[in-house]
Amino acid sequence: MKSHSSAQAGLSSTTGTNRQGKAYSVVIGPPLLKKFAVGCARHSTAGTVTVTNAQEKSMLFN
Repeated sequence: MKSHSSAQAGLSSTTGTNRQGKAYSVVIGPPLLKKFAVGCARHSTAGTVTVTNAQEKSMLFN
């Protein structure tokens, strides 16, 4: 998997190619936050992640 990352003004982004050779990009913003409590250590509690594929279709994880 190839990727390139950058960060500006509270946003983080990366682009890359998956195992099937398909391009994608990811933008994280506002920053992901984690709650350090029993049962929450592996899950984000705030923030958003947008994944966009080469056909410009996007999925927002909130």
